[in-house]
Amino acid sequence: MTSTSEYELKCANCKTNFKVELYDTVNLDLQPELIDLFWYKKFNGAECPKCHAFAYIDKWFIFNDKKLGIWQVKEGQALSFWYLLNGEGYFDKFKTKNPFLRLWWKVKRKIHRVGVKRPWNKGTVKVLGGEK
Repeated sequence: MTSTSEYELKCANCKTNFKVELYDTVNLDLQPELIDLFWYKKFNGAECPKCHAFAYIDKWFIFNDKKLGIWQVKEGQALSFWYLLNGEGYFDKFKTKNPFLRLWWKVKRKIHRVGVKRPWNKGTVKVLGGEK
């Protein structure tokens, strides 16, 4: 079962308060399309409705799948979990034989390793409240 909770957030760019649904549990057996959110770095992400700044919200979640079993991913472990999914072949459908895109993929992976600011983290969002 996949479940979400509503959180109240505050955009660091424009200081707008807004509410967003974030995942607490993910079951890929029931909703395999959720793997797209992991690939595009949109999982547990929030976009400010006013200035459209996007930020990933680093919070715990439970991941369930037949292949990997049940995982509790804690704060600060999301990027490591992303690499685990990549290593297990979850993102194979996104990869291509196009040499330009393969080069882009290698550069993107190198950016992750050296900790350069990622282009999809244009802003920062601060969690104000807990579950409602």
